[in-house]
Amino acid sequence: MFAASACVRHSFRRSFSSTASRKDDTMTPILTLLGNQSQKQPAKKQAQFAEPLHMFHSDQFIHPASLSYKACTSTRTHRSRVAVAPPSAVARKHDIFAQLNLDPRDFTTNHSILHEFVSEMGKIKSRRQTQLTVKSQRLLGKTIRRAKMMGIVSALSK
Repeated sequence: MFAASACVRHSFRRSFSSTASRKDDTMTPILTLLGNQSQKQPAKKQAQFAEPLHMFHSDQFIHPASLSYKACTSTRTHRSRVAVAPPSAVARKHDIFAQLNLDPRDFTTNHSILHEFVSEMGKIKSRRQTQLTVKSQRLLGKTIRRAKMMGIVSALSK
């Protein structure tokens, strides 16, 4: 049963080959003429045709509009990634713990300071929001988790 379905599925596939892959002596004069013309063109025009084309794969549905030259040569704009956290130089300027040479673990029992680094849902704010250095953020997270276990900071809300 499985062998029959595999044969049926295989029979629908067709392999196609272009005329360029066949050995055809009638195309050689045309190819040499085109090669000579491409050498005469300025480099600027050659760079225009060097744009990457979209690749089509077997078993892929192709919409008729995707076969136009404009659709094949259009390049997608890549979005720049959002910065995960501030660079260390910027973080050192904004980090109050680093500026005053303080250890965030010393503020475990101080609810008013820890309250600023916790969201309304009780989550620890990200480094992107707090603008702290990596070390201060790590120690502050440890301090807030410790304060939640002690009951100083609410675990579920601000």
